[in-house]
Amino acid sequence: MNQSAYQDIVFDIETVGVPWESLPESVRANLTRKAGDGGEEEARSLLGLSPATGKIVAIAYFDVQQGRGAVYYENEDPNAVDEDEQYFPGNERFLLEKFYQIIGRYRRYLSYNGKYFDVPYLLARSAVHQIVPRPFPVTRRFTLMPHLDLCELLSSFGALRFPTLDAWCHTFDVKSPKDGIDGSQVQSFYDAGKIREIAAYCLEDVRATAQLFEKVEPYLIAPRDG
Repeated sequence: MNQSAYQDIVFDIETVGVPWESLPESVRANLTRKAGDGGEEEARSLLGLSPATGKIVAIAYFDVQQGRGAVYYENEDPNAVDEDEQYFPGNERFLLEKFYQIIGRYRRYLSYNGKYFDVPYLLARSAVHQIVPRPFPVTRRFTLMPHLDLCELLSSFGALRFPTLDAWCHTFDVKSPKDGIDGSQVQSFYDAGKIREIAAYCLEDVRATAQLFEKVEPYLIAPRDG
């Protein structure tokens, strides 16, 4: 299939913190101090928010025009196989390499808050694994091409407060991906060994974002293009 056949792709990542004990004592002390009254417990809960103290455990995509997607999720077993054709296990390096292979085929990539979290995280973790990001996922503000961030668009580029994807799904009558799990629970699911559940949630996230995009595109995006 040539590139013109690929139009819009939605992507999303899920992240968790590295083991607390794996961090140098000086880093742990600094994080605990910055956590304030929450202390070490809060510091531990925030590890996954930074690529310096966290890692990517799932990357999902959804082809808007074809109405289908897939998810790549963490499994350190090199012989691991998932019977579901939408699920692909591998280590973090595998996840990142597949991400760049996939988005390079598309004209435009879509996200929810991807310019402010997902892409910076992807780039930093790519550097950790010495992976050159090709294509380089552009994150310029106030632009709709090639990266359209629905969080940015729906807030009029920061003029309004940033509601959650869950809230926008409710507003536009889209089934929310947050019914069974939300981002705040990813770490606890991971600690419990429920990585497959995290992958399923990530896949639902891109499905919902794609449906939200289709709801707003005729009214907020197409007029700009015209």
